[in-house]
Amino acid sequence: MDEEAVLIHIVSSNRMEVLRQTLIELLRQPVGGPFDEEVVIVPNRGLGRWLEMGLATDQGICAQTRMDFPRRLVSQILDSAFGTEPAQDAYQPEAMRWALYQIIPKWLTETEVLPLTSYWEANPAPASRLALCDELARIFDLAIIYRPQRVLRWGQEPKTWQESLFAELMRNLGPDAHLAARIERYMAQPVPVQLPERISLFGVGCLPESFMGLIHAAARRGGCFVYQFQLSPSPGLFEDAKTARQQHRLLAGGQLDESIAHLSTIHPLLASWGGVARAQQAQNMRATIDVERPLFFRPEGEGVLPRLQRDLCDLIDRLEEPRNHPPPLDDRSFRIHHCHGALREVEVLKDQILDLLERHPDLEPQDIAVLSTDPNTYGPLIQAVFAPELFVAAADLRDVEGEDLAAAISRALEIAEGPLDFDSVIELLHLDVLQRHWRFRGDDVEDYAQLFQQAGVQGARDAGHRQQINQAGGDARTWKRGLERLALGLMLPSGFDRVVQDCVPVDPGDPDLLVTLVSLLDALFALQRCLQEEHPAESGISGLEAALVSLLGPRVSRELGSVFDGVRRQVKWSGEEYPLPVTLLAKVLRTALMPDGDEGQFLTGGVTVGGLQPLRSVPYEAIYVLGLGASDQPFPRSSQAGDLQQNILGMAQPGDRDERQEDLDLFLHIILSARRELGLFVSSISAEDGSEAPVSVVVDQLLDLIMVDASSVEEKSGIDRDVLRQRWVVHHPLQPFDRRAFSIVETGGSFSGLYRQLPQIKEFGWRGASASRPVSLKQLGDWYRDSLAAALLMDLGLRLRPWVRPSQDAAQQALTAALRYRLVTMLLQDPRKDQAWLEASGYLTSGNAGALQARQLVDIVNACPLEPFAVATPLQFDLKLSDWHLTGQLSAQAIVVEPGRQRPPLRAWLEHVVRQVVVGPSSTRLLCAGKGKNLWSDQRLQAMDGQAARLQLERFLQLYDQGLRDGWVFLDEVMTAFATARAESTKPANRDPWNQARQVWWQRRDWTHFRRCLGPEAPLPGENEPWFEQLIEQIFLPAYEGMTSS
Repeated sequence: MDEEAVLIHIVSSNRMEVLRQTLIELLRQPVGGPFDEEVVIVPNRGLGRWLEMGLATDQGICAQTRMDFPRRLVSQILDSAFGTEPAQDAYQPEAMRWALYQIIPKWLTETEVLPLTSYWEANPAPASRLALCDELARIFDLAIIYRPQRVLRWGQEPKTWQESLFAELMRNLGPDAHLAARIERYMAQPVPVQLPERISLFGVGCLPESFMGLIHAAARRGGCFVYQFQLSPSPGLFEDAKTARQQHRLLAGGQLDESIAHLSTIHPLLASWGGVARAQQAQNMRATIDVERPLFFRPEGEGVLPRLQRDLCDLIDRLEEPRNHPPPLDDRSFRIHHCHGALREVEVLKDQILDLLERHPDLEPQDIAVLSTDPNTYGPLIQAVFAPELFVAAADLRDVEGEDLAAAISRALEIAEGPLDFDSVIELLHLDVLQRHWRFRGDDVEDYAQLFQQAGVQGARDAGHRQQINQAGGDARTWKRGLERLALGLMLPSGFDRVVQDCVPVDPGDPDLLVTLVSLLDALFALQRCLQEEHPAESGISGLEAALVSLLGPRVSRELGSVFDGVRRQVKWSGEEYPLPVTLLAKVLRTALMPDGDEGQFLTGGVTVGGLQPLRSVPYEAIYVLGLGASDQPFPRSSQAGDLQQNILGMAQPGDRDERQEDLDLFLHIILSARRELGLFVSSISAEDGSEAPVSVVVDQLLDLIMVDASSVEEKSGIDRDVLRQRWVVHHPLQPFDRRAFSIVETGGSFSGLYRQLPQIKEFGWRGASASRPVSLKQLGDWYRDSLAAALLMDLGLRLRPWVRPSQDAAQQALTAALRYRLVTMLLQDPRKDQAWLEASGYLTSGNAGALQARQLVDIVNACPLEPFAVATPLQFDLKLSDWHLTGQLSAQAIVVEPGRQRPPLRAWLEHVVRQVVVGPSSTRLLCAGKGKNLWSDQRLQAMDGQAARLQLERFLQLYDQGLRDGWVFLDEVMTAFATARAESTKPANRDPWNQARQVWWQRRDWTHFRRCLGPEAPLPGENEPWFEQLIEQIFLPAYEGMTSS
C-alpha cells in the first residue's frame, strides 16, 4: 500500500466520554468482512469493560470486538511475521527470574564478579536470592523494551557484569527470542504481516518508542488504519513548558528568552503531575501523524472542581494569576476529609454519598465511584458499612468459583510456613474449604480449641520443629505432646488426671473426633515438611499440589489445576534437574492465586468500588478516593534497587516508565474524570491522642493551589491559614458506631439527619442500660472491681485480655494473677497434685521457666495456713431480696485471694456480706497476701447482724443498677485508696493521703480501656461528684473498716 496513505489518526480530548462516543461512531462504519473482529487496544480491563458497555448501549450488543493490550498486539505482529519462537516466553519477567536463579551460581564459578558474588554468599536464603533474580529480571525486561539498541549491543560487546550476565542469559535461552531482537529484525526487513483493517488504541498513554514504531510501521506496510484516542488535559503545547515561577528563575539566570516566555506557560499541577502527559505529547510530535482531531471541552461553573479542570485546559498558572474571589458558599465540588482510621473513613464516606443522592435526585448510585489505595483493606469495610442502603459493585473484589479455595490455599501455605502457633491453626480450622473436606461444622471449632487448650498446646509441631524456629523446651506444649495427651485420655478412664509418661491425660470424649483431628494435623504437618524440602521444579510443584490436596481436598486439583500448570511453565526455565526450595514455589503459587485486580463489575446499579488502576480514567459524576493518609501515597512502592537499575539502563530518558510519575498522572486523570464532586479521604488523625500525621503530597499540593486561587485578597491578608483551610478540609470526630445511622426507618439512611436531631451524644455505649434480672454474684463483683471493663463486656461483648508482663524471651511469659490464683486453688483442693503434675499440666511455660514457675506455686501452697483438702462442693444460693434476685456460689471453707495483692479486694467483703444473709451471722476465713517472708495473711472477718448485712447487700445492688444507668467509671483499687485515706486522715488539712489515693489512679489510667474510652490524660472520674462520695461512704468505707477490724 502507498506509504503516503492517510493511516495514522490521533483523536485527543480532556473528556473520556467524548473519546468513547467518537470511537462508537467510528465503529458504526464496519471495515473488512462480516466475520472480521474490531481490535481495540486498552491499558487495562477496567477501561475495556467500560468501552464494551458503551458499545452495547449504542448497538444493543457488543460483538466481534476484541479488547486487547499493547504488548500482546506487539507479539501478534511479530508472530505473524516470523512465527512463534519457542523461547520467547522465557524472556517474560516471571520466567526470566527462574532462569537467572539457575544460571547465576554456575556463572559465578566461571566469572569473578565481586558485587554479585558478595551478595550471593552473604544471602544464602533462597528467598533473598530469588528476590535479587526478581529485580534483575524486572530491570532486564525494562531494558528490552526501553533500551533495545543497548540490549542488542550487550550480546556482542558486554562491558559490565550486568551486561555479561544478560549475554549469558541469551546464550542459554536463545539470542534472537527477546522482543528487542525480534523488533529490530522486523524493522530491518519488509516482512508482510496479517493485520485487521483497523486498530484503535484507546487511552493507552505513552507507549515505548519501540512499540509505537513497530505498530506504525506494520500499519503502513499492511494498509491498516490506526486510531489513537488519547486523554489529554489541554489542547495547548505543554511538552516542554514551564510554570511562571520556573520561568522567573530561568529569566533571572539568562536561560530563557523573554520574548517567548509568555508562550510556554503551564499549569502547576501539570508541571508536577503531568510527566506522562508531557511524554505522550512529545511522542506525538516525533511521530508521523496523518490526521489530528482535537475534541476538548471547557468546563463551565465557578465551583472548585470546574475551575480546576478549566485552568488545566487553558494552561493557566493560578499561583501567579489568582482569581482573588472565592467559589460560591454552597459549592461542595471538592472536599478533603480527615478521619481516625480506615473504618471511620468508610463511615464518613457513606454519609457523604447518601447526602449527595439527597441533594441531587437525578443521580444514581452507579454514577458514583469509590477508589482506594488498598482495596484489600477498604473493600470488606465498604461492603459491611454500606449495606443495606447502598448496593456495592466491587470492581476488583471477585466473587467467582474457586476464589474461596484460592484464599484457603494462600492462608494454609502462610500458616504452614510459620511456627504453627495455636491461634494460627485454629484460624485454619475456620476455613470453610477445610471444614467441608474434613466434614465438621464451624460451631465445632470452638470445642476443638478448648480441647487443645486443655491439652496445653502452645505451638510448634514437635521438638525438632521447635529447634528449627530457635525455641527451647523440647516437646512440651507442642502439637505432638497435645495429641499424646488426648490419646492417653482416650485410653484411660474418664476423670483420670495423674501423670503418665511425663504428661497428664486429657479426655477427648469422642474417639472419631480424635481420629479426625490427628488426620487433619498430619496433613498440615506433611505440608509443612514439604515446604522445608528442595526438589526439581516439576516434582516440587507436584509434591506441593499433593500436600494441598491432602489438606484441603480434591477441589485443589479439579478447580485450580490450570494455576499449577501455569506455575510449572514459569519454573521450567530453571532446568529439569536443578533443585528448588519448595517454599519458593509456594510463593509463586500464592502470587498466581491472587485475584486479578482488573476483574469486577462496572455500572451494575450500585456504587462502583475498586482500586485506583482498574478505574483509571473512567468518568463518574462523583469520585471519592480513600486511603491517602500516608506521605508515600498514592501508592507505597517497595524499595527498588535504584543504583542497580541506573547501572543497567543508564540515565533516565524521556518516555521511560516512571512509577511515581504514573501514580501522579493517575491523580491527574481522576481530576479530569470527576464531573460534580471529588472527595479525598485521609486517615491522618491518631485515635490514641488526636495528633495529626503528614498526608499524601498530592493532597497538600492540590489544597495549596485551591487556597491561593479561591481566596480573596482581603482573606489572604486578614484570615489565618488554618482558618482558611476549613472551607475545604473537614476534620471528623472519632464517633462510635451507631446502628441507627444506617436505618432507613429511623434516619432515612443518612448520618446527617441523626446528628441534627441529637445535639447530645451519649458519653459511653452502656449509659442508660439497666441491670439484668437475676444478677450473679460474679457479675456484681466484676462491676465493683472495674466498672468500665464490666460494662464493655455487658453492653458490647468486649472481653478484655488479662494483662501480661512482657518478657525478653518470647517463650518465657510471666503467669497472670488469674492463672496463678487458679493453679494455687487447684493444688489446695487436691493434695495429689504436686510439682510434677504442674509441669506436665500444660499450663506453665515450657522448659526451665516452667519448672521455676512450678516451684514458686508449690512454695505458695506449702506456705498457706490452710491444709490441702479434698474437693469440696461450693455453697450454691438463690437469694431473693425486695427488688432483686441474686444467684451464685460461696467458697466452702475460706476465701482465697490472689497471691500478690496488697490488700483484700472488695469482692471478698461482698462475699462475706452475702454469707451473712444466706447462712446467717458467722465469721469468714480470709487468706490473702502477707508481708515480707510471710506469703499468706490469715484473717477472720467478724460476723454481722443479719438485718444489717441484708441492708448492706441491697445497697450493693441499688448502686450497681444506678451506676449502670448513669455510666459510672471507677476502679476498686482507686476507691479503696480514697476510703483508706478518709479513714486514716486525722487532720483535715493533711492532704497527703488524698494525694496518695490520686496517685493510684494516675498509675492505672494508662490501661488500654481507660485510655481509649476516657483519653490519655483523663482526670479522676467522678471526683467531686455525688455518686463518688456515695460509693465511698456506703460501700468502700464500710468494707475497709470491716476488713481492717478483723
